[in-house]
Amino acid sequence: MAIVNINMDIEPWRSINDGVMGGLSAGGMSQTVEGLKFAGRLSLENNGGFSSVRRSVSQDLSKATAVR
Repeated sequence: MAIVNINMDIEPWRSINDGVMGGLSAGGMSQTVEGLKFAGRLSLENNGGFSSVRRSVSQDLSKATAVR
């Protein structure tokens, strides 16, 4: 099993919520003692309903079976 460890820095994470399409959901990453935590509030108003985060990864993940 190939597990890739991603550093715990909060800065590279960017939230993408349904506000880009007029929705009202909100979410994002926060740093906790245990690590990074994704949390938010989903709203189905205005045809919304998604909240996500993403970041660039410079490691080669082609053989990874998990990301930690």
